[in-house]
Amino acid sequence: MEGFVGDMLSAFVELMSAPFKSLDSLFYLLPIVLVWIGIELYYDKMDQEKASFGSALAHGVSIFWISIILLKAAINVEPLSMLKIILVVLMLLYAIVVSYLSLLQKIEAKIAHIIAAPNILYLLSIFMVLWINNMISVGWPMVLVLVVLAILCSLLDLLLKKLLPKSTGKGLGGSSGLNGFGKGSKPSSSPPSEGFPLLK
Repeated sequence: MEGFVGDMLSAFVELMSAPFKSLDSLFYLLPIVLVWIGIELYYDKMDQEKASFGSALAHGVSIFWISIILLKAAINVEPLSMLKIILVVLMLLYAIVVSYLSLLQKIEAKIAHIIAAPNILYLLSIFMVLWINNMISVGWPMVLVLVVLAILCSLLDLLLKKLLPKSTGKGLGGSSGLNGFGKGSKPSSSPPSEGFPLLK
């Protein structure tokens, strides 16, 4: 038991210290972390948009761009690893599928949010950046540490949802939505359209 806990702690320390071993890694990781935190804080406050297609599409596009950068790194890093290239390609294809399903609304909004869960996607992206650049070793302790971190991030997300004040969603004129742009504007009598009408 002590050996198992020790291996977990060693993997955790290795994961946390790896980004500071190279300025190049910080160049890749800092935007990922900032986007992750910003998206989480925004959607925790704007609870009504939590399961929107827009958020899933944003996550899909972000992971797509990250995958492109990782694919280039996986090809250029020494020694060349086909396993790393294959996993990055799978990550790239997953991002394309998520973006496609979200853009055309082929699935329900809640399902779109589940398959584009930021706590998993961005944590996986951070791990892939470090692993592909040979900055961390991969084993069962590291995998378990990632699982624990994903659970902790999800719990923190739930806590923030309860603590952050919820937005009322009112427009500039005090009315909800886009119909409240001006104080004298009246809400539209036509029912709200769903999705992207030009794509249907």
